[in-house]
Amino acid sequence: MAPRTSEQNREIREQRMAQILQATLELYGAKGYEGTEIGEIAEAAGLARGLVYYYFKDKQTLFRRLFEHLIHHARGYSETALFTEQPRLERLRGFTEFFARSAIDNPHYFLCYARMHHDFVAVGGPREGDAPFADFENRFEKALAQFIAEGTSAGIFRQGPPELLASIYWHAVIGAMSFLVKLQASPEAKRQHLPVIIERCTSLLIA
Repeated sequence: MAPRTSEQNREIREQRMAQILQATLELYGAKGYEGTEIGEIAEAAGLARGLVYYYFKDKQTLFRRLFEHLIHHARGYSETALFTEQPRLERLRGFTEFFARSAIDNPHYFLCYARMHHDFVAVGGPREGDAPFADFENRFEKALAQFIAEGTSAGIFRQGPPELLASIYWHAVIGAMSFLVKLQASPEAKRQHLPVIIERCTSLLIA
């Protein structure tokens, strides 16, 4: 058998790291940082424990990578979806629907985001603390407030401090996501709630 090429080795490495990160995400969402052990992650990923340590030198490094992945995932959407060429109300409804659907289709992401800010110090260490998460939250809130301020100037959204309106709207979305994650029902049944969630959350901003 011919030896693997560097490209094949790279693909295997990426596949295994993705397996490990996915297993970590699911376990972290269910059990938190302290409650998740490397052995459990290896078992859930279908890999030997030693392979986890081969790709990530310790638990802290693994979770730091997971947190970076989660932040990149959320930032990549939130910083582009609000500033497209679509009509502003369509963007708002699409933004709301995206997060509500994610709570149905990927509940582990919501659970991880909910836990993440509590665990940044444990993962990043005292020096780094929760700075990366705070920076992410700050950028997210600024993008949302800017979107609302522009909509208010256009006469589409309610009058009021954009930061306050952003907070009211976003907490409503988070509440809806929490409801969907906790709801004991099939994904199909949960999706029946989407029209009401979208209408109620967006109505908080619409003039």
